[in-house]
Amino acid sequence: MATAGLDGLSGEQLRIATAEGIRTTMFVLAGGIALTFAVAVGRCPTPSPPLPVPVPHQTRRC
Repeated sequence: MATAGLDGLSGEQLRIATAEGIRTTMFVLAGGIALTFAVAVGRCPTPSPPLPVPVPHQTRRC
């Protein structure tokens, strides 16, 4: 993808076009990674708070 459409280019033009293609590809990949992270975080279930443990009934002894 980064080097698509470079037919007929040579020298400095080829180098510049290749660098721009690689830069664009990296931005697309970074966006995909960020989107994947956002979806994963959004779908991650949050644990419910633990239920309170009942305290056993205590009686006074005199």
